Amino acid sequence: MDFPDSVKLEAKRRANYCCVFCQQVGLFLEVHHIVRQEDGGTADITNAAPLCPNHHTLYDANPQLQRFVKEMRDFWWDQCAKRAAQPDVVALGQKLDALQASIKAGHQEVLGELKALVAGRFQGAADAASSASSMRELIKASTSWTGFAPTVTVTAKGQVTNPDQPSTHS
Repeated sequence: MDFPDSVKLEAKRRANYCCVFCQQVGLFLEVHHIVRQEDGGTADITNAAPLCPNHHTLYDANPQLQRFVKEMRDFWWDQCAKRAAQPDVVALGQKLDALQASIKAGHQEVLGELKALVAGRFQGAADAASSASSMRELIKASTSWTGFAPTVTVTAKGQVTNPDQPSTHS
């Protein structure tokens, strides 16, 4: 059984409408079953993890990573609970959810509105990236469309690190 809409919305809200792995606003955020349904996973909030389509595809096919997905979900939900959600990001996520629901209900005319919304957010990032004159400006531009700009450090060797991102090494 798929998650009820109320569980999907609660999971996305707790994640500030971001993927629990990449922390980027999920334009088409999906709610992943941590424990797959065929393995006895429930359709409640304890088994829900909001993921971008790329991470959903990556982790959906590998049930051995269930603990890792849950840890990342718990880490990100904890981070989101400690800081205020960005109102424009939450509003964007809510609008996207409403538009997707409308499309599912057969209202294809909203597809144009959704396309314009997505294109507008990307255009600002593209403009900022085109005018970037440093690596720091380019990184900022690449995250500007999400409303979430992680803290990054560029080392002398050109390596980019993000102290806000949890280490995936044991």
